[in-house]
Amino acid sequence: MFEIVFLGTAAGVPAVDRGLPALMVLHRERRFLVDCGEGTQRQLLGSGLGLRRLDCVLLTHGHLDHLLGLGGLAGTMALLDTGDRLTVYGGASALRIVRTLLTDVVWPEGKSQLEVRTIPIERAPSSKASISAWAPSRFDTGGPIRSASLSRKSRADICDSIG
Repeated sequence: MFEIVFLGTAAGVPAVDRGLPALMVLHRERRFLVDCGEGTQRQLLGSGLGLRRLDCVLLTHGHLDHLLGLGGLAGTMALLDTGDRLTVYGGASALRIVRTLLTDVVWPEGKSQLEVRTIPIERAPSSKASISAWAPSRFDTGGPIRSASLSRKSRADICDSIG
């Protein structure tokens, strides 16, 4: 089973009660950040997740509302020494923006102690994903952050839903 924590769900422009796109996927001891809109590190701290054990970011695309928070996040991680490496996956154009942001804005005077690796991913040939075998559940964390989890349905439940 894995858990999804929605850190930001606003599109394009932040709202008072909604951050820009970001969500954390938790699976056992692993943590994957999907998108990193402005204010993501604040949402991570507010959710109680913090910055530790975060070493992987997936950018869905190269729009600034999905990646502009990465500069501040990487800078804070380096300052607080929360890890030695951050791997960022994304399309070529998104990674170009990330490299420019980190080298020209965050660390213009040289390399940081945080190693940031960028790994390009290519779009898969049109394929459709199905989550019909997964059972979503949503729960309130008591604060402004909402969380959801998906667990694998049993074979019997899948057969019942098909009819």
